[in-house]
Order: sequence, then structure tokens, then C-alpha cells
Amino acid sequence: MAKVFLKPGDSCHLVTDEFDGDAIVLDVKSINTSSQNGFLIKYNALGYGETQYFYSSSGILDGQISDRQNRSGMPVEYMSKTGKDFKWDLYDCDVDEIKRQANDFILGFKDHRLHGSGLFIHSATRGSGKTLLSCCIGNEIIKRYDVPVKFTSTQEYIGILRGRRDIDQQRKEDIQEAALLIIDDIGATVDDQPWIKNAIFYLIDKRHRNMLPVIFTSNLELEKLKYDGRVIDRINEDCLDIHMPEVNVRRKKSNGFKNRLFGEISKKHREEMPVWK
Repeated sequence: MAKVFLKPGDSCHLVTDEFDGDAIVLDVKSINTSSQNGFLIKYNALGYGETQYFYSSSGILDGQISDRQNRSGMPVEYMSKTGKDFKWDLYDCDVDEIKRQANDFILGFKDHRLHGSGLFIHSATRGSGKTLLSCCIGNEIIKRYDVPVKFTSTQEYIGILRGRRDIDQQRKEDIQEAALLIIDDIGATVDDQPWIKNAIFYLIDKRHRNMLPVIFTSNLELEKLKYDGRVIDRINEDCLDIHMPEVNVRRKKSNGFKNRLFGEISKKHREEMPVWK
């Protein structure tokens, strides 16, 4: 069967957590970066209204949109990333133990879910792959176990708590109750207001008490987080500590993409008259 690529005005069948029916494509945006190739698609769901943008890795009209990844809250560039997209060879060091720990968590997720056990992934180096690894793990779990995975940061979560709309209440509940929660960059910002500290503790403690796994990423070691001992104790009790290599792989990847791009463009125009000789 020939592939039919989505374009504005196309009719299709859209399936999400809140909608299952006919829809019309309103907008299609392509994404082409060093880490992401795909499309953002907005629909008019008949009888429901205009949707948010959904990510599609292919942009192909296939009758159904995978909704769990789109509603996870993951950054768009990581929304479709799975194990095959994590390039361990960029580290130039022994990563076998980290790879084994990540594999074990994915393969044993049914058991980890019963015990509420998660991961604390940290590295002082920004761009070392902490967030990407957490999203790859989350997407593998969505793919293998078809469970809701949510992604947030402490700063975003506080913003949700400040909201007064129904959607903010729903997002708060989704984050608190998801089968797996990813809290990105914990410790990056800490507000001294007591209600904020209590809100973060309440989120972590509630998931601890209900045995709901959390993956944390951080630029700090656990003991250096500027939270009180209750938060640190909960994370220490529930999570396996994974120290990522202190290597900025994001810069390596972007430099490689940039050099290839400039090289290809230069080759394309090599025969044209130069401005300077």
C-alpha cells in the first residue's frame, strides 16, 4: 500500500485518551534537527474542537495516533526516542554497568512497579544524556507495557499547582498517579517558600506510599540536593543511583550535525562564483 502523508484538510480517525472519532488535519509542521525527525500535527476533532499538536515520527496517515507519548509531557525532541536512539558509543568510556542497569529497569518494570522502585540518574555535566536516557526508558516502558508515563520538572509542577483551570487539576492528578513519573532536573531551582517545599515532598511521598516508581534526573548528587532530609530519604529508599559519565554528548552530537550540514551545503555550491577569491 502506498504511503499517504498528512496535509491540512485531510480527514482521518484520531484516537486519544479523551477522543475516538473523525478529525480533520489543521496544521502539519516538520521537525528536522540533529536529534529529531518527524512532524507536529494539529487536528480539529469533530465534536471536540481543536487539539494540541501531536508528534508523529512519520507523518503518515495510518488511522491512529499513539497518544501515551504525546500526552507524556516529554520534550518534543525526545517524545519518540527509544533504546535504539541512545548512542552509548559517544561516551568514550566504559558504560556497560549503566547500560545493564537501564536494561534491567525496563525488562523488570512489572516487578519494579510492584515495589515502587525507580532510578536517580545524575551527572554534574550538562548535556550528558540524563534527560534523553530517562525519556528512552520511559518510551520503552510505554511501548512494552502500555502504561501511562508522565514527565515534568519541579518548576513545571509548581506552575501546575498554581493554576486554577480544570486542566491544571487533571495534570496534577496525572503526575501524581502515573504508572511511571519522570522528574527532570530536580534540584536545579529551589524556592524557599514553605508551601513549595511541602508540595514537592507531598508529591514524592505520595508516590512512595503508593509504590509508584519515579525516575529522577539531576545535576547534583543525591546528598547535595537542597531539600530537607525527608525528600532525600524517600529518594534514597526507592531509587537506584546511576552516575552518568561526565561527558557533554549533546555538544558532540550537535558539532557532528553542524559539520555535516555545513559540509553538504558547501559541496552543493562549490562550483558557483565565490564572493571572495
